[in-house]
Amino acid sequence: LSSAARFLLLSLVISFCPYSHCLPAQTSSFVPPTPLFRGKDKTVRMTSQFSTRSAPAASSSNSKRGAPTMCLPPGSAVQDEVTSAQDIDIGSTTPSDDESPTIRGGTPSPFEAIRFRWELWNRQTTVFYIALRLFLSIKMTQWKCNQLSMDDEEAQEEIWNETHEKNAKFLVSKLISLQGLWVKLGQFLSSRADVMPEPYLRELKQCQDEEIKAQIETELGAPLQDIFREVDETPLACASIGQVHRATLKCGKLVVIKVRKKKVASRMLQDVANLETIGNIGRALDSDFDMRPLLREWSAAIPNELDFAKESSNMQRVQANFRNWRRRSNLESDIKVDVAFAQVEEEFVSEKVLVMSYVDGFKVDDQEELNRHDVDAEDTVLQITRSLALQIFNHGFFNGDPHPGNLMVDRGSKRPVLLDFGIVKELDEEARLSFAKLLVAAAEQDINGLLEALNGVGLKLRPEVPFDAQLLIKYFFRDAKPREEAKQEHKERREEYRQKQEKEARALHVGDKVDVRLAAMIPGMKTSKQGEVLALDESGGTATVLLSSGVTKTLPRDNVKVQKKRSPIDAWPDSFIFFDRVTGLLRGLAANMNVSVSYISVMTPFARAALMDGSEKATALAVSGLDSRGAVSARLQEMLASGDLLGAQVCVMQRGNAVVDVVAGLKSPYSPDAVEHDSLFNCFSVTKGVAAAALHLLADRGHIELSAPVSRYWPEFASQCEDPASKDKVTVEHVLNHQAGLHRAGMEELAKDPYSGCDSEAMFRALEKAVPTSPPGSETQYHALTFGWLLDRIVRGAVNQTIAQVVREELARPLGMQDEIKVGLGAGGATDPAVKSRLAQLVVQRQAFDQTARRVKEASDDSSDSKKDAESGADEEAKTAFLNPTLFNSARLREASIPAANGHFSARGLARLYDALLSDAQSEGAHDLKLFPTRRWSETVRGQFGGIAGAAQVEDNLIQAGSARFGQGFALFPRKEGAACFGHAGVGGSVAFADPEHGISVAITLNRLGGDGRTTRAIVHEIYSSMGLEPPESYRDAPTVEEQN
Repeated sequence: LSSAARFLLLSLVISFCPYSHCLPAQTSSFVPPTPLFRGKDKTVRMTSQFSTRSAPAASSSNSKRGAPTMCLPPGSAVQDEVTSAQDIDIGSTTPSDDESPTIRGGTPSPFEAIRFRWELWNRQTTVFYIALRLFLSIKMTQWKCNQLSMDDEEAQEEIWNETHEKNAKFLVSKLISLQGLWVKLGQFLSSRADVMPEPYLRELKQCQDEEIKAQIETELGAPLQDIFREVDETPLACASIGQVHRATLKCGKLVVIKVRKKKVASRMLQDVANLETIGNIGRALDSDFDMRPLLREWSAAIPNELDFAKESSNMQRVQANFRNWRRRSNLESDIKVDVAFAQVEEEFVSEKVLVMSYVDGFKVDDQEELNRHDVDAEDTVLQITRSLALQIFNHGFFNGDPHPGNLMVDRGSKRPVLLDFGIVKELDEEARLSFAKLLVAAAEQDINGLLEALNGVGLKLRPEVPFDAQLLIKYFFRDAKPREEAKQEHKERREEYRQKQEKEARALHVGDKVDVRLAAMIPGMKTSKQGEVLALDESGGTATVLLSSGVTKTLPRDNVKVQKKRSPIDAWPDSFIFFDRVTGLLRGLAANMNVSVSYISVMTPFARAALMDGSEKATALAVSGLDSRGAVSARLQEMLASGDLLGAQVCVMQRGNAVVDVVAGLKSPYSPDAVEHDSLFNCFSVTKGVAAAALHLLADRGHIELSAPVSRYWPEFASQCEDPASKDKVTVEHVLNHQAGLHRAGMEELAKDPYSGCDSEAMFRALEKAVPTSPPGSETQYHALTFGWLLDRIVRGAVNQTIAQVVREELARPLGMQDEIKVGLGAGGATDPAVKSRLAQLVVQRQAFDQTARRVKEASDDSSDSKKDAESGADEEAKTAFLNPTLFNSARLREASIPAANGHFSARGLARLYDALLSDAQSEGAHDLKLFPTRRWSETVRGQFGGIAGAAQVEDNLIQAGSARFGQGFALFPRKEGAACFGHAGVGGSVAFADPEHGISVAITLNRLGGDGRTTRAIVHEIYSSMGLEPPESYRDAPTVEEQN
């Protein structure tokens, strides 16, 4: 709109607005710092030392506490309003006095009201003009890039750089002219060197020192010379709310005076309203663009930031919290904090003025000063990070605005100094502990714990949209790195996400909602339309799409992509906004200072301390139980201290007697509950060995014939397949030996939704329809998940019971272990208090599983577009979905029947089971109880496991050691001489096996899972060494020092 049109609209608005409701608005011109003294002759008189000049006499009735009346000359460069010849009374200390000034004599004149409204309208239109221009600029750049080839990244980068340069200069000039909240926005953006493009960082630095006005005498209620010996004219710092001057008290103490800018409240509240309008428009245009939680938090925080008396109270509360923390006698080195604070001069505090002790220091990100004073930048960031962790997790009261302008380094002590506690966030007890659990869950890669913590802090998810919690961990809890590394990581992360989106977009299915690229009416241009896939022609590489216009088109697959998914997050909790802001500012600080800090590692000890609620660390390091030699207990103690273990059980039985039966550590990282002998650990593929034993029991009793085709017990297994002949020859023994060729069945469903594995019937149907990838018996491929469902359906067909029921009634109950040997917990089992209190929480060793994840991803990325390789890709994608085993902490996966992966056991339950199996295989056994009444099982053990002939080596990323040999449903652990051990290991480290050569059974259960098995290898090696026995080849060597480190 032109100025004339805007003025016409403004006049119409004013005609409906009472003059008494008019609010002033800051003009868009740049305002320099306010002079500290104004004379009554309407000319500005300033000196660098106020002790040499008398303050004006206190005015009459309009002044409060004897404060002087300050006047501005008409047309002055520093004036806030055109005042004609009248004086503005700003003597009042109430918020309304400086936010709604009045002209002496009563109601503002019509001219003043019109001018105020004009400035208000001008400011609003400026804000919306900025937003519109930036929005159109970004959209135009996106459109330009869309016209280029997707592979022409250099050209796209050049276009974006040009846009960033122009937008950065434009944005900064407008932010400085608007001042208020917009300067604070600029400060925040300028601190994010890890993600913001360089042009914005360069230009936005100006926002960290914007100049503001001062009004000291009015607030302190006395002439300056009565309080201060001298006050420096030049401000030490200027920002969005106020500015700071150095001064000396009458007693000679150096202090700083922080003064709030006049009429800043009205501008900032107006800015929030403008932001809210922009946010509502954005929400209307894009449902995923929701700024309301952010605006709610800022709206709540701004009044507190404007009140310096409140800030003083905040500072003193935080300092008291730190003093109490330092008094704790049992502080570990990783939760000690070394930071300093400015001290408040309590007698010189008001709503608009705050006097604090002077800190002789420099900005925390001033690289020249850091080098000149030999300050360790990395340690500085480390201490700042620790201080914020302490505030958030242990005190629940933290600084919500720790940008570089609010952080200094003391020149003398070289310690970081925390300033400006105007914006703080207070958490209630539930939210504080939920945030602590959130960080610990992220550190432990515990997906279920993360979801529980997010629910605790109030994050709302859209149930219809899949939620990639691992992606959230990678993004929100990534390490802080130097600027260039952070930029490169951001670029790689963006590229990885783009590739993932592209891959998902190419995986078309009938019924998918898609975006279609078509030729536009203008030659050489392209446009995008929406539609739905009606049919796919795999051979021709085309897709038939019904466009939103009603037209049906057959198009090349490359022109059709699945529509972008909605964000799974429906609403961010208000408290999470500042938590994310703090962690983001820490990353930006590290990037600015060119240091690398794993802030999640630094903060996690504080979160753990909050969750442990003052419990002694000795609880987490406790080892107890039977261990006559003490070697295993000592080894476990070392692993607990090093962090390799969280909790563990180890049980060794020899001919019916327990030789070792120890427990160590904690059941969960979120509480101080110690592991007990009857604690239940999800041991993953250890379940396969238990399920195989159950099937052999039924075979020994004549219910199942191992050489019989699976279709004898499961007719639909072949009849529902499009190629029945391919499955007619699949035998039970093929299933046991991982030679059925069905390891990929159902993987596509699992890749999309890991919880689909909770529906056994759906998995059975997927197995019925699946065609073997190879002739039965010709190849050995690890059936990581389908092994269990295949055995379960065979058992159901043979005896009309689930395999979980057979395990409980025919294996566990005779051993008295029915409460410690469970295949799935069954409906309600995970929430039953008696069972829930015994459950161990699974966490992962981050680095070990990241390595395994990379191997799986590489295998997935190697797949091409052929049907077979696409199936292989789905297989690897499903493994990736399950690769973070903490998914199995969820009640749904604990209670489901997944007989290959969700057995819950104690170590002594497993050791007793394998000891019983081993005893049945011996010519003379120590057990009166015989699980297998015939000689068949003994012959099977001696025949099949006497050597490794005929057992092929299988490589798979989900096998604990990366490869294994299988026979009769068990994993074989060969030795140089004598019978191989048989049993099974689970992903992450749990293992149970029988050693026929030495007549022992070994069971180890772990809840901190590693991807390389080194922890398990070390424990097994210690067991055999302490007994003077030769271990199986795979456990022969203890981990090297490099592996341990």
